[in-house]
Amino acid sequence: MEHLKQLYLQWEYADSDDIPKKRIKINHLAKAKKITLINQPYKKYTYKGSSVLVDGGTGTQLFDAGLWLGFEANDLEAVVDLEKKESIHSVSVGFLQNASNWILSQIFGSVLFGYGQELL
Repeated sequence: MEHLKQLYLQWEYADSDDIPKKRIKINHLAKAKKITLINQPYKKYTYKGSSVLVDGGTGTQLFDAGLWLGFEANDLEAVVDLEKKESIHSVSVGFLQNASNWILSQIFGSVLFGYGQELL
């Protein structure tokens, strides 16, 4: 396999970003939990649906591989049900930037926490 990668990279139009990389799996509190999208992804960018946001996998540079959701005009707003009260120490979110395909990364964001129907 390494030999094929090297041959490909010798091609004048090759880019190492085009070589698929192994997805990193992350174990987290929201993994496989119920997620509800308040705003739906743009119809062209729904791919595998909201579960991709809590499947424990990272995305890749391939925007059309089904590992990303795309939002146009509406922000991503979602509710993740952790099913019980949990101590949360950090929150991380990944965004794809691919300007040549008009995919622009988020500039800012916010996270709200709640228990039951009450925001904390």
